[in-house]
Amino acid sequence: MGGIKVKDGIIEYFGNLAGYVEGDNAVVDTMFENEMLKKYLAERKQLNTIWEHGVYDRLMTGGQMGEGEAKRLRNCRIYQMKAESLPEKKFLDYEMLKRGYGEPERTDYQLVYQSQMDTNDLEKIYDRFDQDYKDLPPGFCGRPISISDIIELYDSSGSQFYYVDHYGFQEVPFEKGQTETFGCQEPAAI
Repeated sequence: MGGIKVKDGIIEYFGNLAGYVEGDNAVVDTMFENEMLKKYLAERKQLNTIWEHGVYDRLMTGGQMGEGEAKRLRNCRIYQMKAESLPEKKFLDYEMLKRGYGEPERTDYQLVYQSQMDTNDLEKIYDRFDQDYKDLPPGFCGRPISISDIIELYDSSGSQFYYVDHYGFQEVPFEKGQTETFGCQEPAAI
């Protein structure tokens, strides 16, 4: 099919950067969603198609590009301690929490944000939520991000959880579980 090409892991649709190949999947921007493209990717390239919003913009701006192929952005969730959690567990750096109470416990946290970000970089995510209340992203239902919060990056392959530490982030064996939101409507896209 002359208008569709897959080269160096990038999918072009009639001259447009439409998506990228990740393993056995073709991740394609929703604006290009059509049966002809899906059929081509399935039959000619043996790829499962995942339609995802924002892929075209990221490819056009060079976002998340690496040695010849695009890196898939993961979704993001942010958890903060519930009001009823022990006050002495809040805002502790990771080593102090572990010494006094062990690993972070899922039951102490509630979901305050969920969306796909334009980055997988934890520092950039932190900076986005370390703002005055009036500058926090729409759909965020917590206080500005701080020590003891949990950032989850996830996709179809699984989740990774990061404790916001005094300096940097610590990956933790935080269990994904039932989540609660307070005051949030639909998760917002950034």
